[in-house]
Amino acid sequence: MPKEIPPSVRIPHRRIEAEVPASTFESFGVVGAKGQTGRLYTEKISSAFSDMPIAAIDLSEKAIEFDKNVTFSTDLALVLQQENRPDALILATTNPTDKLLDVIKNNVGDRPLTLILPQNGVDVVGKAQQALAGKNVTLIRASMFSPVDTNPDGSIKYNKDKLRIGLSLTYDNPDQASDKDKAELQKAKALFERSGFDAKTFEDYKAMEWTKLLLNSIGSTSEVTGLTPEETFSDPKLRKIELQAIADRLRIMRAAGIKYEKIHWGGAHMLPLLDKPVIKQFRNHWPLAGFITDLIASGRENKPSASGQRILKGAMPDETEIPYYHQPFIDLAKEHGLSSPVDEAIVGIMDRYPKKIDLMHMAPKDKRAILLSNARRKKSLIEKLAGTDLVASISRDLLLKTVRTDIRNTQHLKEAKEILKKGSLIVLTDHVDTLDSIAFAKAIREFADYNQMSVFIADKHFNEERVPLEGALMHGWSRTAGFDFMPMVQVDDKFHSETEAASINLGSLRKALRKLKQTGQVLGLVPEGTRSDTGGLLKGEDGIELFLRSAGENVWVLPIVAVHGKIRPLKTRTTVIVGKPYNCREMVQKSKAAGTSLVNDVMLDMASYLPEENRGYYRTPQA
Repeated sequence: MPKEIPPSVRIPHRRIEAEVPASTFESFGVVGAKGQTGRLYTEKISSAFSDMPIAAIDLSEKAIEFDKNVTFSTDLALVLQQENRPDALILATTNPTDKLLDVIKNNVGDRPLTLILPQNGVDVVGKAQQALAGKNVTLIRASMFSPVDTNPDGSIKYNKDKLRIGLSLTYDNPDQASDKDKAELQKAKALFERSGFDAKTFEDYKAMEWTKLLLNSIGSTSEVTGLTPEETFSDPKLRKIELQAIADRLRIMRAAGIKYEKIHWGGAHMLPLLDKPVIKQFRNHWPLAGFITDLIASGRENKPSASGQRILKGAMPDETEIPYYHQPFIDLAKEHGLSSPVDEAIVGIMDRYPKKIDLMHMAPKDKRAILLSNARRKKSLIEKLAGTDLVASISRDLLLKTVRTDIRNTQHLKEAKEILKKGSLIVLTDHVDTLDSIAFAKAIREFADYNQMSVFIADKHFNEERVPLEGALMHGWSRTAGFDFMPMVQVDDKFHSETEAASINLGSLRKALRKLKQTGQVLGLVPEGTRSDTGGLLKGEDGIELFLRSAGENVWVLPIVAVHGKIRPLKTRTTVIVGKPYNCREMVQKSKAAGTSLVNDVMLDMASYLPEENRGYYRTPQA
């Protein structure tokens, strides 16, 4: 029979109720029982439920000593195939989870199973939904909000006096949840409460996991500096960086329609106040700065982030979950025409250092933290965010003011502005001079803001590993202005392997197509694929045909060309000619009906706005 649990006296946030008794599972399994988190779950649950059969599953060959009601196994598939398998499993493992989800998929059969997912990051639900589609599995997203410390070996340990967990079903619309699903959620809540956790249920799993991600990211500059929250927020420069990062992440979540859950654990409910105009004006000055320092330091028990602590113990950045904390904000920001500069800087710095120090992987672990000294990493972070961005802002603004242009056919700019109210635009340009992109940007600014723009760029001009100065400036332009660069590896570029080049190009193309599905987005594209040395149009790349055919019905094309010689700031004037916009889908259909080449038709349209001598490959044949 299910075990009856007394109702909790706590009132959960956004509680999901089902008309079932407060019961829990008859049996339970912990996957990853040897890890710190898995061991915590196993010990707490087995202690609270001494008569509940519990399966502790771990790939380790060495059995682990638990309470008598715990059975240890190294084979998840075998556990799932047993007649008396657990009613529910918690996947207490780090990312990635793909292999374990495949094992569950192939062995779960038709019997019901509840699967609890407490991983960091925000992609585990999507992976689980895809892997277990059609299976009789109830998915519950879990987020641990407990303060963490590290053991001498660098592993994580939780503060057992402050065990806090959020639980949510994984539906985009809570009304989709069945009574059975709601009952399973209440069973999970009862299980954790009886085991000593402060457990709360939430309706919106995305809000819960992104809120957890945001809270995890507070003080995450410690991944670079190794400093405690108190040391971080007492430093004016680092405090400014951290507070700006919080504001940026909140703004990104709002743009994506993701709510911030005002959880009262550790003062987290006060976090959105830091971005209020009145607070914003004084948040970097005492005494408010002191209050913020105390609030965050106490909420995090004045410990660096878990990844920061692990790096201080000697772990390499790629041995931590740094990407799972920062990359989601970077990607979500770009999807909505925003940027997350602090997250980008942290990922960039931690990714680069192991490559710079060739012997790092050969160094003993106790030496690695010395190689990545606090002062050196802190200096790099501040310089990356302040120095490079300042230079980038000044250089961009200076070029915009000194590259002189005459814009013709401005009526088409007004048409473009109207199009962006209902669809998106691909701006096709020629490319003859390094600075003609500045001239085009000035024209585009007449109908769109920088944060609406995305531009394909050659990897050789953007990759900081290849061109440190130029790459840093390009990244700085992106961060400070808000537009997005999408790197493409050119055909003759041998820096990357064919596989790497294909992966980079495919990723950029997919991202571009996602952006074009959003109203108000502008994508810059050079159909020739490279700069012309002749002053005339080159043959259009065949690859753009597939891209144009993949664009949706609300995507329009705006040709913009320039007539100029060598562009010299303050000395020359560039004539920018704006073509008439046309619907991409209609052009595709027109070419198909006429039996002509889509690439050729698009390029001929561009050429029609240029003088004959600048049409290059598309000049009118001489009689």
